[in-house]
Amino acid sequence: SLLGTSVSDEINTLSGVKYVLTNTGMLPNYGYTYRQTTEGIDIYENEYALPLVYGYTAYMYRTDFDKLSVQEKKDAMLQYCILEEGEASEELVDYPKGSSIDRDKMLEDYGVIWERMEDTIRFEQNTKGNVVVLKLKTEDVSTGKSKNYIHFREGLEKSDKVEISIPAVGEEVLLTFNQEGINELVFDLGEKVDLQVVNLAIIPQQVYYAHYRECIEELKAIQAQKVIIDEAASRMTGRISVKTPTQLCFSIPYDQNWKLYLNGEETPLQKENICFIGAFCEE
Repeated sequence: SLLGTSVSDEINTLSGVKYVLTNTGMLPNYGYTYRQTTEGIDIYENEYALPLVYGYTAYMYRTDFDKLSVQEKKDAMLQYCILEEGEASEELVDYPKGSSIDRDKMLEDYGVIWERMEDTIRFEQNTKGNVVVLKLKTEDVSTGKSKNYIHFREGLEKSDKVEISIPAVGEEVLLTFNQEGINELVFDLGEKVDLQVVNLAIIPQQVYYAHYRECIEELKAIQAQKVIIDEAASRMTGRISVKTPTQLCFSIPYDQNWKLYLNGEETPLQKENICFIGAFCEE
């Protein structure tokens, strides 16, 4: 799975998801602010949601992207536009091999003592401004429930949950929980899913999410202005100015029937970031 959890910071932000609705309790994600509850549904606002159009100056081909781990894919999509093989302009920057983020070092530096008793993991209480980072590895998976959850809570006083996607056997995934006060995580998984805890750390948010914030600011630096949406005509217009060759990305699902015009001239559309439309824009 590319997401890891049912609400992914990176994927929602890149998709332009401004609001998330949930009925499973408090949202454990970074950068989401509670707004209100309507008929039992809690509404959260994502302060980092990207606009309708944003841009990259570097790319990665899908064939390279597919070889990455779940977390590496999330990191890559913040830095590189994911393109189908052979569709990148020579004016764009190819991605450097390897990751610039040493998350294992973070987990080592900020690791805490934890204990696991069957499906429950207990650790020191999280404090404001920190994030609980849980690293898991799938040892075995066959049949089980259609949905899998992790409950996060402060002792026995309160219990909220988040749905998780089970990674492939042998693959590792990082889950994050930003709530102040939590000190327990409880698995609610299918009977034949064996998830091993590799590490657990409590890391300052300013440290763990520094790269995330930097990437979002860079992507937001290129965005369309004065966007007008004409739903009746299935048409959008707007202005965008780029100072360097840029791969534009629209948070609109890919469909070959879309047409794009830049400076009045039709421009070939591309499938980007797995399922969105985009196009190369000259300086």
